[in-house]
Amino acid sequence: MRGMRVGWRSAVIGTMVGTLGLAACGKAPSAVDAGTGDASTAAHAADANAADAGTGTVNAADAAGTVNAADAAGTMNAADAAGTVNAADASAHAADANAADANTADANATAKTEPVFLRGKVDLPGGIPLSVHLRLEVTTPAAGADAAAPSATGTVDIPLQHVRAMALSEVSLADDTLAFKLLPPGAPPTQAASFTAKREPSGDRYVGTLSQGGQSFPFSAERVRGPEDFTVRRPQTPAAPFPYTTETLEVKVADATLGCTFTRPSDPGKVPAVLLLTGSGAQDRDETIFEHKPFLVLADALTRGGLAVLRCDDRGVGASTGSLEKADLETFVADAKALLATLRKRPDVDAKKVGALGHSEGGMVVAYLARAKSIAFGITLSGPALTGRQILVRQNKDLILGQGGSEDEATRVAEAVDHYFAGVVDKAPADDLRRRAEAVIDTSDAVEKAKGQATPPRDAQVEKTLALSQSPWFISFLAADPAQELARAAGVPVLALFGEKDTQVRAVDNAQALRGIADAKKELTVEVVADANHLFQKATTGAISEYADLEETMMPTVIERIVGWTREATALTRK
Repeated sequence: MRGMRVGWRSAVIGTMVGTLGLAACGKAPSAVDAGTGDASTAAHAADANAADAGTGTVNAADAAGTVNAADAAGTMNAADAAGTVNAADASAHAADANAADANTADANATAKTEPVFLRGKVDLPGGIPLSVHLRLEVTTPAAGADAAAPSATGTVDIPLQHVRAMALSEVSLADDTLAFKLLPPGAPPTQAASFTAKREPSGDRYVGTLSQGGQSFPFSAERVRGPEDFTVRRPQTPAAPFPYTTETLEVKVADATLGCTFTRPSDPGKVPAVLLLTGSGAQDRDETIFEHKPFLVLADALTRGGLAVLRCDDRGVGASTGSLEKADLETFVADAKALLATLRKRPDVDAKKVGALGHSEGGMVVAYLARAKSIAFGITLSGPALTGRQILVRQNKDLILGQGGSEDEATRVAEAVDHYFAGVVDKAPADDLRRRAEAVIDTSDAVEKAKGQATPPRDAQVEKTLALSQSPWFISFLAADPAQELARAAGVPVLALFGEKDTQVRAVDNAQALRGIADAKKELTVEVVADANHLFQKATTGAISEYADLEETMMPTVIERIVGWTREATALTRK
């Protein structure tokens, strides 16, 4: 689902997010990298309890002060009994000890530890907002204590990356400044991300930057009441109890085991079934993004509509084993065929009515399955029809334009990127490929420098770009031609839906690429949904930055169209 990885400057995302082990799409987005990954999380009660424990520590200090006072008094009494000091001295010493202990107790009593919750956002290139949820423990020392400044510890959740409670270092929340560092276990210190923000006059919002590797990104955070404020409204997400059967399965596919959820109507007998296929990147079975769960929403609607549905975590995600980094498009097609075979073997599934629905890159997989006649029907949602190379070139051009670049600047970057892609596809000699990669970096850097923007180190960017030429997935994506696969898919009905405002897989290009095929191939239906973005939310601009702000997970009319078309394709007549 998560649309194509945008643009040349998504190299920045690869540097910041990928370095942290939090690559937005699973495969670290880099320069000319593409994908169907867009740039969700529940509040943790355990963290709230930890905050309460902090308050308990203060109370423990009070108790300790009382105990110390008692011990001191006891020591004086013991000394008095031994006759080493006279009664007057003993009384004086005891009074002094009690007074000192009382001061300690008072100091401890005024020291204060409290939980602080902040909801933050990093503005990444390409309009991708990266949400961060901060849970801090801030201890304000007692008056007169040696440490005058408050101390703090904390953790961060990054919903988009499924990161929870990652420890922060060098945390500070004092003098109107919020600061901390983030470095995942095993990463070298030089790759730490530093966050610094100043409090605005309102007192509740901090604005600053995230810095890493010589690059900076806008960062902001606002104080909220508690973890419950991290949760956003997603009214379409279905909740139990469900009026159908749900099973958790493990399905073996070649060198991996995929964790899956299978749902089917409670009625007895064999039913049609549909396999849901995610877009590129590390995605769970619900295709969770910004706390939206579109595959859960679709599975619920399709199952209520009379179909069985299978949806699975990607390789290396959730309950699934295997490596996503080593997989390519051929791997995903093979995995899908194995999952389809599992569905056909079930006694409660009609083996002749098993199809697939794929979103974004998953739609490309559907095209290959249709040509191989591995499915009885197929649905593609924002599925690219152009070649992967064409998709990426357009994305890079759109990214430059979206960041305020001129048509000439965008064209120059796009041409340099396309020249590099051609070298990858044609397996150009290493020295030639390096020159092409350097040309892309130099062209894109020139555009950014003209705007007064800092650029990452040139050599590092070139190496990141060259690394793509060794990626099995990237090579297979560049060469993929879904339109031609669908043109050769005889006898398999396919519904291809595109969003009018999709800025990642543009309808104007991709729908048009299929319309000529649809005219000659009646099994193919091509439709463009008005006002829909890449996720088929009703959008204003279609920009990625809108995805998180929209409460709607998917337009109801789109869901109804999918269910209705699938029921018709499988000749389901019962209500």
